[in-house]
Amino acid sequence: MTNGRRAGHFERVQGTFCGVGAGILVICVLGLFCVGRHGASAATDFASACHTSYYNSPKCIDHPDGYGCECGSGFHWNTEMCMSTAIDSRLEFKQKRPIRYTLLLGKGFPQVKAFTIVYWIRLSKNHNSSENGTILSYKQGTRFDIMQMGVDHRLWFRLHDRVKYTRIVLPVGEWAHVAWTWNAEDGTWKLYWNTQEVNSGRRSAFRKPVPGGGEFVLGQASREAFEFDSNVAFVGDLAHLHVWDFVMSHADIVHLNTSCTFMYCGNVAQWADFRSGTRGAMRMRWPSGILSGILSTIQKDKCKTAVEEADTCNKHCSLTIGAQCNEDIVENIVWERTKAVNYLNVSCPGQENMEASNITLENATRLCDQTAQNDGIWEKPFIDKCISQDLMEIKDKVKRAFKGPDLNESIVFYLAELLLNHTINNVYTNPIDVATVIDLLALIVDTQDEVAVLQEKKWREGRNLYAQTVNVVRTKEETKNFTEVIIRTVDNLLSRRNDVGWNATKPAGVEGDNLLSALEAFARTVAKTIEYNIHIGMLDVNDASISEARGNIEFKVDVHMSNVFRGYTYPSSLERKMMGMLNNIGEIRLPNILKSQNASLIPAFFLTASFRFKHLAMYLPNHDLLTKSKEDNVNTPIITLYVYAGDAPFFRNLSSPIVFKVPFLDTFNISNPECVRIRHSSLSAEWRWLRDDCHLDWQDGISAQCGCYIPGVYAITTDMYNDNWDKGEKRPILMNAASYIGCALSALLCLATLAIHLYCKTSSAIASLHKNLALSIFFSQIVFMIGIDRYENQVVCEVFAVLIHYFVLSTYSWLMNETFNLYTTVTYSAHAQHQDLSDSGSFLRYTFLGWILPGVFVGAFVGSQGESYYAKDMCWIAWDNLWLFVGPTLGIVTVAIMVLILTAKEHNENSYTKSEKTNKVLTIQMKGMWTQIILVTVNWSFAFLSLKMHDSIIKYLYALMNVLQAMFFTVFNLLHEEIRNVLKANEKLKTLSTPGIDPEVDERSIDSFASTPLVEKDIKDSLPLEKKRGGREKKSQIEASSEEEIEREGSDCEMITSL
Repeated sequence: MTNGRRAGHFERVQGTFCGVGAGILVICVLGLFCVGRHGASAATDFASACHTSYYNSPKCIDHPDGYGCECGSGFHWNTEMCMSTAIDSRLEFKQKRPIRYTLLLGKGFPQVKAFTIVYWIRLSKNHNSSENGTILSYKQGTRFDIMQMGVDHRLWFRLHDRVKYTRIVLPVGEWAHVAWTWNAEDGTWKLYWNTQEVNSGRRSAFRKPVPGGGEFVLGQASREAFEFDSNVAFVGDLAHLHVWDFVMSHADIVHLNTSCTFMYCGNVAQWADFRSGTRGAMRMRWPSGILSGILSTIQKDKCKTAVEEADTCNKHCSLTIGAQCNEDIVENIVWERTKAVNYLNVSCPGQENMEASNITLENATRLCDQTAQNDGIWEKPFIDKCISQDLMEIKDKVKRAFKGPDLNESIVFYLAELLLNHTINNVYTNPIDVATVIDLLALIVDTQDEVAVLQEKKWREGRNLYAQTVNVVRTKEETKNFTEVIIRTVDNLLSRRNDVGWNATKPAGVEGDNLLSALEAFARTVAKTIEYNIHIGMLDVNDASISEARGNIEFKVDVHMSNVFRGYTYPSSLERKMMGMLNNIGEIRLPNILKSQNASLIPAFFLTASFRFKHLAMYLPNHDLLTKSKEDNVNTPIITLYVYAGDAPFFRNLSSPIVFKVPFLDTFNISNPECVRIRHSSLSAEWRWLRDDCHLDWQDGISAQCGCYIPGVYAITTDMYNDNWDKGEKRPILMNAASYIGCALSALLCLATLAIHLYCKTSSAIASLHKNLALSIFFSQIVFMIGIDRYENQVVCEVFAVLIHYFVLSTYSWLMNETFNLYTTVTYSAHAQHQDLSDSGSFLRYTFLGWILPGVFVGAFVGSQGESYYAKDMCWIAWDNLWLFVGPTLGIVTVAIMVLILTAKEHNENSYTKSEKTNKVLTIQMKGMWTQIILVTVNWSFAFLSLKMHDSIIKYLYALMNVLQAMFFTVFNLLHEEIRNVLKANEKLKTLSTPGIDPEVDERSIDSFASTPLVEKDIKDSLPLEKKRGGREKKSQIEASSEEEIEREGSDCEMITSL
């Protein structure tokens, strides 16, 4: 830094004394003598005298993006060295009293025959210009004020008892830079104020050295004894005071004034020497405030930015350790930081699954070279080995064809078809393959635009043969065929089957931007061809449009006559119907931009080119895919509009905005929509979504409308403050521990219920219904728990989605069967008194309704909806098709509720025909059915709500409701009279096994009791008297105990139902 400046000083001193002719040698010797006396030399460095305690070398830390300089606590990198943070400090002389001052301690002041004193000063706002304030003073023994500088209304100094008032008036409350030089050789002195020389002079009294060994004080005049005179104390701030033993040049003083690093130290006294000499009520504060004050406004261009500071550290460490190339992302490969003059080999992407198989992997190679400035620089990478073999063959054909002498439009079209066939027959999981297809596409488009197809025309006149070359113009049909090939290629490339390759591109969005740039060039080529054909008369304006619509991309070039143009919308309602265009990816409108223009500037016609992309936005994110961000996420389809009208300037920046309306892709908890357009990547900048020249017209939470004044690529970003939202590949957490526990307990309780029924060998109709309902709940819980998040394998996931739908519908169907059976039981108990209960209905119809009908529903839904039936992020129905589940479920629940209402009506009308205990049990069973329907519905509502909202509290509520409905179902079934009778019968068998009791008679009685339901018993009680007498004696054996059991069962059921 200062070597050059000191060398300049040496040259200027030489130049001052140098002559010509015979005196050159004498003058040179004199010049060297003077330089030696002044203590300066060409090799002097301003930092050579700096204390190593405050300035030291950094520890170089290797980071991916360059070297970092670690300076330790209390130090920072100042672009040259590690400097103590306390160096940039100021001494605060707040008031005259109590006495405060600062001494030069720790070193003696030497004898000097010249000096340069430099410092920053800021007068207090309370400064009284009528009072003297001493900035610095120096005495030796009884010689007071040998050297002194102070301020009242002007700056003044004293040297060897001679006082000089200067013309410098220091501003109050502002930092000023002061430099004072003196040379004893000739008694000259100079004063600089903010680098400007304000005063200078020469006095014979100054032609003697300043003696050493004295007392150097800041803020006070020299003291005669022990006390200072506070009346002449300084009030203000001092900073960065340094003393050198030579006279500095003006250039050096300018350098010190503009230094942002404070990388200079006086060789007589430096600012750090005064830190330990503060006395009295002194305060040292840091930072000084100089950098944020005058330097930030006057010299801000000379202070380095954070990036430039980091670059100086990198250069320092490169010289110390060695140059390296920083980590870089090129060609979808992360190239790690590498030492210069070395090759780096990186495994090709897409081979991750091959590493575990010990298969030889292909590598990409790149050289880290070294510049003359000792910087590392990357060369172009070699990635051909990372490209799939068949795609590499196409790339080689393209290279050979485009270098050949016979290149024509037919060859270009042939190569385009080769690329199209490759995108049809391949799935791209390698990001380099995706990038290669885009590169080849761009190359084909550019070549199609530039190739000149010449045809030689020959004819003979007499004996002379003539020849002429003429342009072969591309016809509309040829242009349309080329358009179809390009659009189909892009449509295949944007297919969701290539998501793995797209999502692996690095950095995120770069290949999406490259694709848009290639398509912009393609649109320009098509428009240029149509415009040329219209000019030469081969095309009529009304028949010049070309359009192509595919599932993932739609494109149209349209021609507009200026004299009839009133506006343009793409796509129009007619185009939507005729071409089958999608309705949910937006529209774009160009207003009448010609009405306010000068007629002489308007061409006869102009062209527009428009694109619509269904889901290209996911390949052009506003953030890194690995970074979860809540703000400014691209949340709409992408739509574009380009205008071509020769050199007309108003088409590049419109007076009226282009208006586009697009739907939001995600409408959950979004806010702050902002209209953006894309800035393509260039040599000077990366691609970005910009808000410039765009504004929002309106939004309703489902879609939004924007206006932009510059033609280009548009979308809308939104903030998404859903804590579980993630735009990357990371799937949402569908089930947590509570969800799994709830499902498992529910399944176990239902399985226990089924086991108890089988153990008790229940055979009644209602028991069979309970068993089938338990089985359907068990399977629905198991399938939901295991399969809802099995999205790794698409086929397995789709199977689980169908099974979950089927078993949940089956659960509701068996609940409906329970209501049918209850209605049948109540009806027969009132009207079919002479028919046995076992004939109340065939169980076959229940089987059909419970197991077959749900399968018919689900099979019909899957067959009719196809791929749209399945959700993309879980193994369930797509949320757009949720009605496929809600519709049948509501229908089944509605039927069950109606049946329960009819059952209650029938029971109330005929309750007088049954006993009080029977009426009580039937009432409890109806209440139980109501409770089960409500619990099952609430439970599955929380289940699917937890899948959509991903909130932990919803999952805990789902687990709670799951266990609650299973516990109710289990307890309610355990209180079933048939199970209770069997259990009681087993207890009585043990009792009857005592001596003296006939086991055969009693076992028959017990079996009869255990298999007789309460309602059936009540029906039998209503049979004719003669039938009842036959079994009265057997019935009497258990009547006393059965009355007690029925009473207890009723009370227990009532208690559980109430709970």
